[in-house]
Parts: sequence; structure tokens; C-alpha cells
Amino acid sequence: MKLIIDTDPGIDDAMAYFYAHAHPDIDLVALTTVFGNVTTDDATRNALWLTQMSKARTEVYQGSDKPLQIVPNRPSDHVHGPHGFGDVQTDMTEPPNPPAMRLISCSAWLAKIRVFLRSARLDR
Repeated sequence: MKLIIDTDPGIDDAMAYFYAHAHPDIDLVALTTVFGNVTTDDATRNALWLTQMSKARTEVYQGSDKPLQIVPNRPSDHVHGPHGFGDVQTDMTEPPNPPAMRLISCSAWLAKIRVFLRSARLDR
């Protein structure tokens, strides 16, 4: 099964990512990041870090930096820590190394359409 995870990688989404990445029947084709547990910049950096740590070739697309319909809440750093991974110490000052870095310059909503169409063509 091909899967896109729309995520704000905090502790909970990191666990979901690792489960999907390890599952033999899941082809994790993309992560799209959104504002939520952390800022969108932190979510994108966290998604890139997750793909680097798992040596995945999963593409990462940055999404909206605020909700489209409601007033945004503050990131939940009291639950997920200042960058989303609680007490886990990562080098969050720099993005992952370029060979593992898979940030695609395209909005997340457009990425979902592109990935779907690409997958539909390959499944024929």
C-alpha cells in the first residue's frame, strides 16, 4: 500500500512514522508537514531527521504554517518539548546532511496530487 503521512512530527507522529517505515506492506512515499505539535519549520526539520535516521528515501514536503480555518494555538512544547521530540537530543540547528535530505520544493497540497498521479500511472 502506498502511503502519504500528513504530519507535525512530535513524539506520537515519530512512532507512527517508524511503524509505517518498518511495515513490509507499506510503501511510504511522502511526508507532508503541517503546523500542530510544533511549528511547520520544526515539523519539516523533524520529518527530514526521521527519514535520515531510518535511511529512507521518503520525500518531504513542507505544508502550511498555520491552520486554514481556525486561530492557531501555540505549539504544544509542554507535551512534546521545544522541538517536538521531548527529551531526545538531536542536532536541530541544521537540517540533515544533503545526501539524505529529501525536502522537495513544492507545497504539500500539490505534492499529494503529484504523488497520487505518479502512483496511479505506475500501477497501470
